[in-house]
Amino acid sequence: MYAAIQGLQFDGLKDHFTRRVTDAGPAKVSEPRVVRMFEVFASLIAMQLDNEMRQWSTEDQLTTERENAALREQFIAVLGHDLRNPLSAVNATAELLVRRQSDPDLVIAGQRLKRTVARMTGLIDDVMDFARGRLGGGIALSLQPITDLSTRWQAVIDELRDANPGRRIVCDIANVSPVRGDPGWLQQLLSNLLGNALVHGAEDTAVIVYVINDAAQVVLTVSNDGNPIPEHLQRRVFEPYWRPPSSAPGGGLGLGLFICKQIVEAHSGTLDVCSTAERGTCFTVRIPFMLHSANPI
Repeated sequence: MYAAIQGLQFDGLKDHFTRRVTDAGPAKVSEPRVVRMFEVFASLIAMQLDNEMRQWSTEDQLTTERENAALREQFIAVLGHDLRNPLSAVNATAELLVRRQSDPDLVIAGQRLKRTVARMTGLIDDVMDFARGRLGGGIALSLQPITDLSTRWQAVIDELRDANPGRRIVCDIANVSPVRGDPGWLQQLLSNLLGNALVHGAEDTAVIVYVINDAAQVVLTVSNDGNPIPEHLQRRVFEPYWRPPSSAPGGGLGLGLFICKQIVEAHSGTLDVCSTAERGTCFTVRIPFMLHSANPI
C-alpha cells in the first residue's frame, strides 16, 4: 500500500510528504475514506515534525542566551572591580588635598574631586544594577523637583574642564525652569554627551554646550567639530556596545550614548543627533518642565 500527500509545511517551506507502508499484497489506495485517513496522518506527522524543529530551535536559543548571560555577569564583575579600584586611589588623593588647609586652591580642587568620585561611584552601582536587570522593570528614577539644574550642569562642565585642560569648552546655560527628575542621572547625561564630544571632536576646536528654556521644555545641545558621523550610521549611535568603525582600539565600551538615551526617555524626553561636514555633530536633548511622573530606565 502506498500513499503520497502534497502540502507538508516544514520550517516555512512546502515539502512533499511521503509515507510508505508495506504489506504482503501492495495495492493502490482508491477508497476515499482511506485516502482521507492518510491525509489526516500526514497532517499530524507534519505538525509533529514542525513542533519538534521549533523546540530544537528554542532550546538552541535558550542555551545561547544562558551562555551570553554568563559572559555578561563576568563582564560586569570585572568592570565593577576595574572601575572601583582606581576611584579608591583618586578619592584617597582628594582626601590629602582637602587636608592641605594652607592652600585654599588645593582644598577646593580636592573637594571637587571628592564630589566627582562620589558621583562616579554611584554611577557604577547604578549601571551595574541596570546591566544585570536586578530590578526587573529597570532602575527607578529618584524623582524630585530640580530648581538648580543649571548649576548642576555647570558643575559637570567644570569637572570636565579640569580633566581636559588642553580643550576649550564654551557654554551658554540659561537659568533653567524647574523640572521633575533625577539630578544624578541628568548630570550624568551631560557628562556622557560632553565627554563624547571631547573624545570625537577636533582637538583644535571648541565643544559648545547650549541650554535654553523653550516653551514647556528645557533644551540642551552639545556640539563639536570633527569628522561627521555618516548618515547611515547615525541611527546606530544609541545602540549598546556600538562604536564607530574609526574609533581607536582600547576606547570606551560603547555604552555612553545608549545610557544617555535611556536617561532622556525615562524623563519623557527626546534625544536626537545631527551630523554633517558643514555643521559638525550636535546632540539635542529635550526634557519637559516639572513632570508629574517619569518612566523607569
